[in-house]
Amino acid sequence: MKHTALIATLLLAFASTSVTWAQTVRPTVPAKATAAPAKPAATPSREATTSARERLDAAAAAQKTDGKQLSVRAQSKFGTGPVSPNQTVWSREIYRELSDTKEENMPLFSPTTPIGDRANLFTLIFRLLAEGKITAYEDVDGREIFTDQYKINFKDLLDLYEIINEEEVVRGSKTITYKIENSDIPSKNVKSFYIKEVYSFDQRSSQFNSSIYCICPLITREDEYGLSSRVPMFWIKYEDLAPFLTQTPILSSNTNNTLRLTYNDYFTMKQYKGDIFYATNLANKSLAQIAKNDSTLLRKEREKIEQQIDTFEASLWVKPDTTLVVEKGKKAKTQTARAESKSTTTKSKVKAPATKSSSSRTVRASVRK
Repeated sequence: MKHTALIATLLLAFASTSVTWAQTVRPTVPAKATAAPAKPAATPSREATTSARERLDAAAAAQKTDGKQLSVRAQSKFGTGPVSPNQTVWSREIYRELSDTKEENMPLFSPTTPIGDRANLFTLIFRLLAEGKITAYEDVDGREIFTDQYKINFKDLLDLYEIINEEEVVRGSKTITYKIENSDIPSKNVKSFYIKEVYSFDQRSSQFNSSIYCICPLITREDEYGLSSRVPMFWIKYEDLAPFLTQTPILSSNTNNTLRLTYNDYFTMKQYKGDIFYATNLANKSLAQIAKNDSTLLRKEREKIEQQIDTFEASLWVKPDTTLVVEKGKKAKTQTARAESKSTTTKSKVKAPATKSSSSRTVRASVRK
């Protein structure tokens, strides 16, 4: 019995020792980690999907933008943005009348009826109004006011001047245009135009500019007593008219019949000639009112305004040193005097042989006698 109890004790001790050794030696199994969400497939970069040539073209196109990357201040300073009124430090508004009595203005009234692409200025304007491509504004005491309140309904204009027309509706829209025969357009009764010129000095670009702001045709009408008068019809913004003026050729010379210029060239180059009848002033008076209908005073007032503009423009530019001008004048006078004295000497040398020849002839004649 003693031996049996000893063996059982040894077995129990061996079993407990084996369990302790197994717990000590067996490696610890880490807990199963939670699976992370799968990352989406990376999209290819722009550089990978576009070629080098495409990237260069895109960079070049970005450089050709209208300056939107610049601030408003930078655009204003370097001329990439709109002109600000604060940078126009001087301006003068002048109204002129361009009449068909002056030869320089004849391209505006020729031809009397359209010939191919050519048409006189009033016919061109009237066609554009009939097609709804430009807008006309009422004349207010010889002045223009470009607001919606003074917009002219073209149908009312046709009725006012009793112009025969035919209404047409543009397909796919509710726009109404008017078909008018060339013979029904009263271009023969338009003998002059009003234009408004604006002279200004732009501080941003340091440039003296002159441009036409708007234009107004004058039509000759007779009243019930048979008296004729010129009436302003409407005002048109020149900037609205300019895109069409660049496409219309004109005959600008009697001696050269090549159509080298357009209406826009004609106005830009100032080939017209017109008399000033109004200049913006505090009293809001026309030149006729200022001169009190005196033709001599009227002419002087016009010359004074022209001189004021020329004087202001001349004052903008740096003048040469007066001492240099005097020295150049002295040199020029000295060279002129030398040239005159040299020419006088040359003439006297040429005349000398002739005098000698006549004396020799006299001696020979006396010997013969």
